[in-house]
Amino acid sequence: FTEYSFLLPDFKNEEALGFTHFDGGLLRVIIAGYNAEGKLTSRRETMINTKGQEVSVPDGYRVIALHEGILLVTDGEYYGYLTSNGAWLSPPVYSTAAPFFEGLAVVTDKNGKAGLIDSKGKQVLPCVFESISNFSEGNALCHSKTTGWYLLTKVNGIYYHDPSLDDPTQTKTSITRGPQNTFDYEPDEIIELL
Repeated sequence: FTEYSFLLPDFKNEEALGFTHFDGGLLRVIIAGYNAEGKLTSRRETMINTKGQEVSVPDGYRVIALHEGILLVTDGEYYGYLTSNGAWLSPPVYSTAAPFFEGLAVVTDKNGKAGLIDSKGKQVLPCVFESISNFSEGNALCHSKTTGWYLLTKVNGIYYHDPSLDDPTQTKTSITRGPQNTFDYEPDEIIELL
């Protein structure tokens, strides 16, 4: 005799995303099995769809979070994203990654630099920052050791830099993306996205 039940996670960080409601037609669940004496005999994490059918990710991957219909997964070393129907949005190539918020996700490259990708998997901000916060209410903070703090504000899909966080004596900012790709912008101008 085995009785099964669903459990909620015992953690409350970003990794708990996807356990409390369906998102993109999926719900993350923890299935626990109990014997006749009520003793826990098994526990595993999986996902179910709106028909109650179990849905799995490719072998060798583990779901970290589910948010905005996109699964953040890891192979134990790198992070990537799957759509809710199982297609790769971005293969696991990032050293760290966060769930999507407002259509954007913070990713970190092998050098520890942070950038942003959109919900189509396109890199929209190069990995040149030390840190970037998740977007909330259309805003995110990013920090560069060389140029300081920036506020990115999303307005109709365009990201503006807020110069009020910069040194007021600075009139131009340069973000270097690589040996040949440097883009400059004046404060109050649109940050050029990739």
